[in-house]
Amino acid sequence: MASRRWRAVAALAGVGDSVYTAIPLLVIGPLAQPIEVAASALVAYTAGGMLSNVLVWGRLGDLIDRPRILALIGTVAQGVLLLVLAVATSGWSIVPLCAVIGVVAVSMDGAVARLVAGDLPGRERSAAFLVYSSMIERGLLIGFAGAAFVLPLLALSLSGDLALRVVITLYALAVLAQAPLIATGPVPGRIPRVTVGRVAASGIHLSGAGAARPFHQALRFVRGPRPGAGPRPLPDELRLFFVTQVVLHAGYALYGSILAIYLREEAGLNMALVMSLFAAGGITTNLALLRTGRWLVTVPAVQILAASASARVVLFLGFAIIALAPTAGWSLTALLPLYLLTQAVWGLILASGVAHVAELAPARGKARTMSSYGAASSTGVIIGTMAAGAIAGSFGFVALFASASAVVLVGLVLLMRW
Repeated sequence: MASRRWRAVAALAGVGDSVYTAIPLLVIGPLAQPIEVAASALVAYTAGGMLSNVLVWGRLGDLIDRPRILALIGTVAQGVLLLVLAVATSGWSIVPLCAVIGVVAVSMDGAVARLVAGDLPGRERSAAFLVYSSMIERGLLIGFAGAAFVLPLLALSLSGDLALRVVITLYALAVLAQAPLIATGPVPGRIPRVTVGRVAASGIHLSGAGAARPFHQALRFVRGPRPGAGPRPLPDELRLFFVTQVVLHAGYALYGSILAIYLREEAGLNMALVMSLFAAGGITTNLALLRTGRWLVTVPAVQILAASASARVVLFLGFAIIALAPTAGWSLTALLPLYLLTQAVWGLILASGVAHVAELAPARGKARTMSSYGAASSTGVIIGTMAAGAIAGSFGFVALFASASAVVLVGLVLLMRW
């Protein structure tokens, strides 16, 4: 029973995290702000999550050592902030609000994960993190699919802009529903065994949020140690790989960070179709994660990673070609298989990236290595999202998708060189 309770908490957290996709739609829709503001809001959300890794999940969590209290505070705060987001009327006020939401969301995820797994033995602790992460991803799918189902019903009596605000309110209520489960739930004693596929799937959250710790480590592997500070914290091979990941994830963010805006404004899809597309993409990503977990037994992770990056170079060019003639009728027909294939490749990237880092990690530095990998990926996402708003706002989506393909190609060349 306890295990089911914490799985429900994780799924509800994933539903709340679905708001990341609604943010740009809120900014360009009800708030009538340009693409640059939407990109800034997403940058603030991601940067807030990275700050949380340093101050809350990394340091404050160790200092206070009360994960249940931190989880309850974070849950209530995140729910209230999402309610504020749902009724926001000022475009630029969204940017600092999203930064705070990012801080609180990642802190809450980390606190709950620590609460569930903190007192378990080593292997069971790892399994607990994996189960928790996989349930968060299922919650994301529930959030996308739920929005796709609810939006058309709301549209029968409400305007599209008001319907989106109602969906964000429902996300907030899902987050607040975690509070009684967290407050009364006993900590589970044992965690069920997880499959190889789920171990690979853990990369989604373990690399980006829950397991990532101090951000200053991301700077240390680039600049090297200070004189007299002892040996470098990570091997040179890992540091070069992380720099490559910054480039690759910047390219991925150029494509994906404001994709919802392109689908809504340029391809002509309504919000329900956008959410349906994201839900379908999440399913293909998870299926690819399961398959990659089996491939990793026999195929080197770096080969899968290189092949996936190569595929995305071509797929992003496909989006650029579609954007040349944004006719809603044939755009959806062409976008659906292209997007699903792109998301399947994303599953390969998530699994193989984490697996390759695990292979290279020093025996006594695995947690530090994963935190640095998460910081490198998030740094690339921030850079790519900032550039996406500027490029799409000034030159359009054709240039945006072509730029994403070019940046990923540069990252692929770097990956192949080392």
